[in-house]
Amino acid sequence: LYPLCRGASTLLAPFVWSKVAGKLRQPGVAEARVRERLGHATLPRPAGRLAWFHAASVGESLSVLTLIHRLGEAAP
Repeated sequence: LYPLCRGASTLLAPFVWSKVAGKLRQPGVAEARVRERLGHATLPRPAGRLAWFHAASVGESLSVLTLIHRLGEAAP
């Protein structure tokens, strides 16, 4: 079943991408920012250790603050 799902997703990916890209462009998102909204960085990665946290809501953002604080204490 896995190979079937993988094959189907490979075949459907271009159609899904065009639909998603169209929705991103619809509200006036600048062309340069479309890939950024899909998770592709536009700035080079800074030197040193890097931790990236993603939160989609205020509640999620608040919930990771303790984790960020503790990581900062453990490895400044």
